[in-house]
Amino acid sequence: MEQNREINEQELENVVGGAYGPGGRGPSAPNPGPVAPVSASSAPYSAPNTSPDGFRWATVGNVTNYLALRSQATYADSNDIAKLMKGTQFEVKPSKTQGSYVWARYNGIEGWVNSQYVIYG
Repeated sequence: MEQNREINEQELENVVGGAYGPGGRGPSAPNPGPVAPVSASSAPYSAPNTSPDGFRWATVGNVTNYLALRSQATYADSNDIAKLMKGTQFEVKPSKTQGSYVWARYNGIEGWVNSQYVIYG
């Protein structure tokens, strides 16, 4: 037991401040050689899962009947241009909103959906 304790303390020293510590590579790790510097990309940042045109995937959340894709960002049956059922995947453009509505695209049709029922992912 005492021998195990000595070995463990020696290994702990290697990990914390010795061979495995800052700058250490351990006893058997090869020298990686020169490493190329990392530079910032000139490409603009886009949020994860966002396409170049600003759309990202979303899913219809908890709706009673359907989520209406609307021609205008207002609640009216006459504005319905498509009906998206719960669990349907579609695209949204989070940068384009109007009140509680966000711009969306489903099967090539674009319009407004109520963002309250959108699950981003």
